[in-house]
Amino acid sequence: MKLSIFSRLALGYFVIFVILGIVNGYTLWQLHQISRGTKQIINIDERILEIKKKLVDNILSQMEYEKKFAITKDSIFYEQFLSSQSDFQNYLKDALYIANTKDKTTYLNQINNSYSLYNALVIDDLESIKNKKHFSIVKNEIEKERLVDNILEDLKALETSIMKDVHRRMNVLSEAGSSSRKLTLIMWVTALVLVLFTSFFTTRSITKPLTSLMEKTKEISKGIFKSDLKITSPPEMMELTSAFNAMCDKLNKVEKMKSDFFSTMSHELRTPLTSIKEGIGLLQEGVGGTVTEKQQKLLSILTEESNRLIGLVNSLLDIAKMEAGMMTYNFGHENIGLLIQQSIQEVAPLVESKKIKIWLETTDELTHPRIDRERMLQVLRNLISNAIKFSSEHGQITISAYLEERGLLISVQDTGPGIPKENLYAIFGKFQQPPVKTSEWTKGTGLGLAIVKNIVVAHGGEVWAESDIGQGSTFFVLLPF
Repeated sequence: MKLSIFSRLALGYFVIFVILGIVNGYTLWQLHQISRGTKQIINIDERILEIKKKLVDNILSQMEYEKKFAITKDSIFYEQFLSSQSDFQNYLKDALYIANTKDKTTYLNQINNSYSLYNALVIDDLESIKNKKHFSIVKNEIEKERLVDNILEDLKALETSIMKDVHRRMNVLSEAGSSSRKLTLIMWVTALVLVLFTSFFTTRSITKPLTSLMEKTKEISKGIFKSDLKITSPPEMMELTSAFNAMCDKLNKVEKMKSDFFSTMSHELRTPLTSIKEGIGLLQEGVGGTVTEKQQKLLSILTEESNRLIGLVNSLLDIAKMEAGMMTYNFGHENIGLLIQQSIQEVAPLVESKKIKIWLETTDELTHPRIDRERMLQVLRNLISNAIKFSSEHGQITISAYLEERGLLISVQDTGPGIPKENLYAIFGKFQQPPVKTSEWTKGTGLGLAIVKNIVVAHGGEVWAESDIGQGSTFFVLLPF
């Protein structure tokens, strides 16, 4: 099932929410268990210990009131005894009500039984005192002391049992807390990994097709119009891909139409331009009659313009052949140093007119086994001519050629205005010109560097440029062996 971008985001956030909800729910449950155990200690064990203290105080008070009443026969002590008796029974009842273990209930029942016997003896003694019967007092006194000792021992045993129970529960809570911390930490780490994985997967499923689309857009900006983009998900990107490929197909058709047009136009213009040039040459030779000085100047201008147009037509034909793969190359063993020197000699008039210094850094023995002489001369002419065009008067051009690990490296460095970095790749496209113009700059065809690139690529090499604004430019040609 192909999910839309919205569905992917919604599902991703839902999964993250569920994972965090489970972890938080477990954490809250563990906290509740610990809180529950703590409350049990506070609400039950602490409460019973408080009652135990009151029971001890109360039973001792009853013994005191009983003895005082036996001596003084004062009814106030008798009433205080009865009040303490009632309190003891209420305390004992409360303790039995909240007792939550068998040991606590057993001790409290033993205390209750002993107290019932003790209470019966005390009431019997007090009634005897009130009725002036003293024969059983000594006997009951011994039994009462034994019962009180039993009550106090059971209360002490109850306290010991409670303290052991509290200690046991505290250990259980401590172990549970430690286990909970470890398990919670494991769950949080697991949840974090799952959240990161979910976030990565969701984001990646969206950004990956966007990255592919961005890379394809960069290819189009470089003049590569292949309609080979394949994105099947999400649906929105699939529709965009389909439209994008359709656009590439149309651009390819437009590019082909343009190339066909220039190729046809070049073929159609070449013959008449050649005829015009030959006709001008005949006129300059005086075939049509005597030529005045003024007419000679006009004919010279016509000759220059004819040559420029023929050069443009030849460039258009060359680039059309190169793109169609119809250009013929004659590779052979050539001396690159001699080719550079020949190219410099051919542009010598331009160099002299702008008073530019050319430095050559190479040797006559530097050769390459696979070079098309004429095409490589065309590469060197174009690069050196561009360097001259964009260098100001009294500038400097450095041409070097040397061997490196990758092959033969040729560089042409000028002292011109430089090229913005964002245009360094685009200038090798057809009809592209550097955006920076010098005061001596004249508009060209924009085909020179495109031809250079095609020829170098046909040699299996690479061509690129490095430049900084105001620091000049350097063009590199790498020819592997």
